Amino acid sequence: GAPSSFFPSAKKATSSIPESTNPHSPSHTFYMFRHALIVTATSSEAVIDEITWMDDTHIGFWTAVLTYNLSLAYHIQRDYECDKSEANCDKILKFYQKTLIAVQQISNQRQPRSLLSEYRTTITMSVFMNMGAILFDDEGKLEKAKHCLDMMLKKKQPEQEAFLETYHLRDRLLTNLFLLQERLAEKQRLETIKEQQRKVQLKAWEDEYYQHFKQQQQQKKTDSICPNNRNLIVPRTA
Repeated sequence: GAPSSFFPSAKKATSSIPESTNPHSPSHTFYMFRHALIVTATSSEAVIDEITWMDDTHIGFWTAVLTYNLSLAYHIQRDYECDKSEANCDKILKFYQKTLIAVQQISNQRQPRSLLSEYRTTITMSVFMNMGAILFDDEGKLEKAKHCLDMMLKKKQPEQEAFLETYHLRDRLLTNLFLLQERLAEKQRLETIKEQQRKVQLKAWEDEYYQHFKQQQQQKKTDSICPNNRNLIVPRTA
């Protein structure tokens, strides 16, 4: 098995990427987790020796770290360039989803919980935070964005509490949730207004149809009483 010292503390194994100087960057409105994962071997064994004992757990671990950092790199680039195109967002979300799949692979292995729990929690919480940030920019996916942030608060495990405290994320997470709730409320308000407008328009069409139908019925009634009225020629007077 791998020496536990190979897995450094997650608290000391991240590097914060500077904020974008572009005032229009999405992260200036909705906070994203900007910490890349840094893994260093704390044991004296050479990397070539460490590969010999790698099993599915460690492969899943490395996959999660690499895909998370790659996801973050694309996400940061998107933030700097303000690229909110659907294709770019979908690409980033797919990388984040692959990260979660790799984390699940770690979770399924029978390893002591203390061995990988810090990294697993850091990666999972970071992914949910940043997926929420991506989805926040899509008006049609606000509910999914809220679901991601809710997942960060769903299970209050010690590792999750430590993650929020270490990176001072609790207030930022709550701020993100507040922004989401505001946008969801605004979306609901606009949908309500649209529905009211639709009902008003429908009522106008119904009234117009009713008036037209009423005129037709009145004309038929007149024609039935005086069938010759339609052909009646009124002579001109001198």
